[in-house]
Amino acid sequence: MTELYFYEDCYLTELTAQVIETGENWVKLNRTLCYPLGGGQPGDTGRLIHSRGITDIVNTTKQIESADVLHHTDPGADQVQPTEGDTVTVQINWQRRYQHMRMHTAMHLLGSLIKFPVTGGQVGAVKSR
Repeated sequence: MTELYFYEDCYLTELTAQVIETGENWVKLNRTLCYPLGGGQPGDTGRLIHSRGITDIVNTTKQIESADVLHHTDPGADQVQPTEGDTVTVQINWQRRYQHMRMHTAMHLLGSLIKFPVTGGQVGAVKSR
């Protein structure tokens, strides 16, 4: 299971990790600071810096069966993916993450003012509902 560092420090923007598995357009790490898609909030984006270059993270999701986090890469980009066993530096798109954090908090505040039950929401960087 991927260690989730965003629960320990949501202001962390960079972390060193090991690649434990790769697929055609995804990378699985032993630990991450990327928040995966879920709970009405989009997954983090960012990049993986490794010995062969930089690989963009275009989305982050969580596998239901294993609770591992997948860092999805851009299939159309001309980038080399890291391979199993590589050490990488994970950097999140901090501006996007911070907008999501602020919007998430605002949604909770608004929900507390409504007299009726709130049964979910969708958080975005610019617009939420």
